[in-house]
Formats: sequence, structure tokens, C-alpha cells
Amino acid sequence: MNNSLKTRLLKNIMLSLVLAWALTLMGGYFMTQKTLNDQQDMQLKQIAQSLSHQVFTQGVISIQRTESIPTSGGKDIEFQIWREDKMIGFSENAPTESLSETEGYSQHSVEQKQWRVFSSHQNDSRIMVGQDLNVRQKLIRGMIFSSLWPMLLALPIIGLILWLAVSLGLKPLSNLADAIQKQSPTNLSPIQVPDLPSEVIPVVQSLNNLLLVVDNAMTKEKEFTDNAAHELRTPLAGIKAQVEAALRSDNEEEQHKHLVAINHGVDRTSRIVSQLLALARLEPENLQVNFSSIDLNSLVAQAIAKWTPQALAKNIDLGMEATGEYQVRGDTLWLDLMISNLIDNAIRYSPAHSKVDIELTRQNEKILVIITDNGPGIPKEDRERVFDRFVRLKGHNTEGSGIGLAVVKKIADLHDVKIILDTPTDHGGLKVTLVFAGSLVTQ
Repeated sequence: MNNSLKTRLLKNIMLSLVLAWALTLMGGYFMTQKTLNDQQDMQLKQIAQSLSHQVFTQGVISIQRTESIPTSGGKDIEFQIWREDKMIGFSENAPTESLSETEGYSQHSVEQKQWRVFSSHQNDSRIMVGQDLNVRQKLIRGMIFSSLWPMLLALPIIGLILWLAVSLGLKPLSNLADAIQKQSPTNLSPIQVPDLPSEVIPVVQSLNNLLLVVDNAMTKEKEFTDNAAHELRTPLAGIKAQVEAALRSDNEEEQHKHLVAINHGVDRTSRIVSQLLALARLEPENLQVNFSSIDLNSLVAQAIAKWTPQALAKNIDLGMEATGEYQVRGDTLWLDLMISNLIDNAIRYSPAHSKVDIELTRQNEKILVIITDNGPGIPKEDRERVFDRFVRLKGHNTEGSGIGLAVVKKIADLHDVKIILDTPTDHGGLKVTLVFAGSLVTQ
């Protein structure tokens, strides 16, 4: 299991603190050891100078055997007074061998002990003051540890203070976690937690933005479901009514009329279901795209051939004109559906005995697919919202689900194709221009 943020912080802080503490203790130990060694050496020198004053200045040479000299730490310092090769004075526990033959500070092994010695020479006399290094080290270690114990005892106290400080500092995060846990699946309102640290505010803002996106998506999904149910309910109800009427009738002509109506209702329902499935497949989580080089002329010609029967049924002149051969990059299935939906709309909204023209042309580095019909057109104020799902304009009596242009817009956005809605210059109706530009144009 992952450690909590509090545990991680405390672990890292305590490890850093212990490391810094250890380095401080080591540095303090060596520095204190050097300082105390210097003090002990100075003490040896001062004692030697005092003895020198007595022996050399005052002429006192009667010192033969006396007690060891006590130090400030309670340990003994031994001394020897030599004249020529004879020891004429010494402390009680001083060795019988000479502590040093050199003047000043030195270190020697005498009688199986290590001695730190300060020696003062004058004429044929020598005064040597020495201290057993084992005794000195015990003294120094005792003084160092007596000063370090309070620092070691303070470590757990500092750890407790750090734990309290970290807990207090992370309290806003605990409040945030509580606020998130209290959010129910149906409550997607923004999370509000006061006094958040500045480092956490971007996280909360991102989370609130995500909640807003999810809320909008769920709202649109509910609207989509409601509208889809309504759109399907109407043709299904019509089919059921026609079936019941056909069952009640004994007249073959009446039954045939009802069967034609049933067939029309099934076609309409099938078209709505196909458009709904297309919309669902265009959602990001379901989207599958396979881009390749496409012969645009051939793609448009195939779409025209697919809708020619519907055009002939209304005596609509459905034609295509191309000023060249054009290649674009895109997904064949999605581009075919986009152009097919636009041709379907053009035929559906155009009156009988009219024209639907499709033109392929180039404008600078752009390739244009222009579809023109003779229908009622779309007012300027409605040209943005017609791409929303289930939008049908008032005054348009032609059957439609209001999904076709929504599918067209999603496919166009997927391919970075620009859609321009306009009115033809020479007649009424609608002019739809698809603009293929940039990397989409391969020839």
C-alpha cells in the first residue's frame, strides 16, 4: 500500500534531520576534541612554565617527590625535573624513564603508556610535564558526551513537533479529501474548500473543470437520449398505427397503402438509427479513424450514384462538375458519410423538378466541394445552430431527424474541413462549401 503524504513527508524530513544531526554531531565531536586537546596542551605548558619559574628563577631545586598535579577534569598530570642525566624531582606517579628528550610538545611511549609531553629546557636542566593519552581521551570523551546528550534527547521532541507541524500543514488536504468523498455521483458541482495552499489550487481548479465537462457531457447525453427516444417514438408509433389499420382492413388497395406507409416509416426509423449510431461512433471514446489518400472525384461520384434513385423519384437533376482531379487525405468511410448526408439534405429539402449541383474546384491551395440546392435555405441567424443535434428549423415541412448536419460537423472537425453555409447568388436555396486545406490536400 502507498504511504500517505504525511508519512512520506515525515519520513523524508526525519531522515534529513537525522542525517544533518549525525553530521553535526560528528563535526561537533571532532571540533570539540581539537579544542579540548588544545586546552589540555595549554595546561601542560602552563604547569611547565610554573615549575620552570620555581626551578630556574627562584632556584628551588628541593622538589624530589610530590603528589600528581590535579587537572580541571580531576585527572592527574605527571612531571619530571632532570638535571644532566639525573631526575632530581618528579610527581608521585611519574615514570622513572625520561618522558621526552625534545623541547616543546611531543608524544612518546614510556613504560607501555602513550604520553603527551611538554618539555622546557634551560642549560643542563629539563622540566617535563606529561599526561597519559588514555586518561586524556577518557576525559575528552566524557566532556563531549555530556554536552551531546541533551542534543540527542531533543531529537524525539523535535520529531513530535515536526509531526504536529506537518499534520497542521496538511489539514487543508484532509479537508479537500473529505469534500471529494462527500461528492455524490449525481452531484457534479464545483468543490469548494477554504484556505487551500497555492500548490493545491491548480489541482482543485482542474478537478472542477473536469466536473464541469462531465456535467455538460451528462446533460448533453440526457438531452440526446430524450431527443433520440422522441425521434424514434414518432415513426414507431406511425408504423404501429399503419399495421393496426392494415390488419383491420379487408380491402387490398387499403392494405397496400398502409404497407407503403409502413415501409416509409421503417426507412425513416432506419435512417434515424443510422444517424444515431454514426453520432455515437464519432464520440472520442468510440472513434476509429484510418487516414489515407482519397480520390475525391471518385468519392463524390459514388455518393451521387447512391442518391440518384431518390433524386429521380423527385425529378431532381443531380449533377457533378469538376475542374480537375483532386486527392485529399482522410478517412474514406467518414468523408463518404459527410458528403452523403449533405446530398441527402439537398435532395430532401429541394422541391420536385429542381436541381442539385455539386462542384469540385481549386482555390489557391484549397480544394472546394460546393453543393447547391433549390430548397428553402437557412437564415443567417440559424446557420450556427443547425449543426446542433435534433435542431429542425421552423417552416421546414420536410421530414428529418435533425441529426444529419450534426454528423457532418463532427466529421468536418475530425478532418479540419471548414464548412461554409451561404445562399446561391443566382437563385434561392442553400450553398454548402467544404474547404479542404493544408495537409489534407495531397494533389
